[in-house]
Amino acid sequence: MNRSDARLVCMLASCFPAIPMPRRFWRFGVALLVVASLIFIGHSGAADNGWTGIGPYTCYVVDAVVVDPTNPQIIYLASLNKGLWKSADGGISLTYIGDGISLGGYVRDVAIDPTDPRTFYVGLYGGVCRTTDGGASWRKLSRGMPEFTYVFFLAMDPSSPRTIYAHSNKGLFKSVDAGESWMMIHPGLANSSNK
Repeated sequence: MNRSDARLVCMLASCFPAIPMPRRFWRFGVALLVVASLIFIGHSGAADNGWTGIGPYTCYVVDAVVVDPTNPQIIYLASLNKGLWKSADGGISLTYIGDGISLGGYVRDVAIDPTDPRTFYVGLYGGVCRTTDGGASWRKLSRGMPEFTYVFFLAMDPSSPRTIYAHSNKGLFKSVDAGESWMMIHPGLANSSNK
C-alpha cells in the first residue's frame, strides 16, 4: 500500500465514529473498510483508474477480519454466508479453510490463541469450533450451550488463553478449559448482538 492509499484508508476510517449507529454495524463497516483496503486499495494499479479487484468475489458478507497476532501477513475472514477464509500473504490471495467446520457457511467470529496461532476458535450458528492445526481439522465445542446457540462474538483472555467468552443469542458464555465446556454467566445479553 502506498502512502496516498494509506491516507485514504485513514480518512475513510475516521468517518465511521461520526456516524451514529449500533456498534455491530460500526464493526461491520470497519470490517468492510479493512477488506476493501486489503482487496482494492492495498493492490492499486493502472487498471480501472488505479483500482484492481483481486477477490474473493465468492465471499459476500464479512462479519470479522482477524489478523494473526504473531504474523500480520496471516489474515482470517469470517463470512456469515461463505465460511472461513485465510490469507497467508497479507490479503493478496485467499483460501477457503472452512471444510470440517460444523455449519461451515455461518462463521461469525474468529479468536486466535496468542500463545499458539495454529489454535483458534470460530463462533458460528450452532456453537463454537476449534482447530489446533491451523484449520486442517476442526472440533465442535458446545457442551454446556443450549441447542440452537448462535455465537456472534468471541473473546479470549490474553493473559489466560484457555479462558474464552462467547456472546450468543442465548446469553454470554464462558469457558475456562479452552472451550471443552461452557457456562452461562449472563443471560441478559441474549437480545443484543452488539460487541
